[in-house]
Amino acid sequence: MQLKLSWAKTAAIVAGLNVAAPQAMSFAAEPTAPAKRVVAAPTDVVLTSAGELRGRVITAEGQAVDGAAVSLQQNGKTVGRATTTESGDFRLENVRGGVYQVSAGQSSRVVRAWTEESAPPAARPTTTLVQGNLVRGQDEWDYFETDEMVIAGIATAALIVGIIALVEANDNNSRPASN
Repeated sequence: MQLKLSWAKTAAIVAGLNVAAPQAMSFAAEPTAPAKRVVAAPTDVVLTSAGELRGRVITAEGQAVDGAAVSLQQNGKTVGRATTTESGDFRLENVRGGVYQVSAGQSSRVVRAWTEESAPPAARPTTTLVQGNLVRGQDEWDYFETDEMVIAGIATAALIVGIIALVEANDNNSRPASN
């Protein structure tokens, strides 16, 4: 009987430590790495037969941006300017095939402009610029894969085991000894 009581006390102490340890660890945040600038791959766009690069400027909510100033740059030099219409559309004229940066406000995108004859099959007829903060969705189950959830589960299980062990030890101590 002394062995069960000792085991129960040990289990309760371990459970208490497991409850306290994750809380202490959560205050010690890991150092974060500096944010990396992500450069998106160029978008392939087909020029019209008249040499126009067409596109659209929208907000993060998908609404058209009227009157946005759009600039086209190649090798750091501005080679074209346009203003969006009420529907957010723009046309940059006299564009030749090549790699360009299209900008409107804080938004910019690298495009590879192709003539109709040389465009790859995946090339699009227009490009789209999104103004404002665009937040991409994430996996809905990602929350359940975090370390905090695992630690909380282990701590809860240890606490339950400790409580059961104490209840069992108290039940064994309260029974009268039989001869």
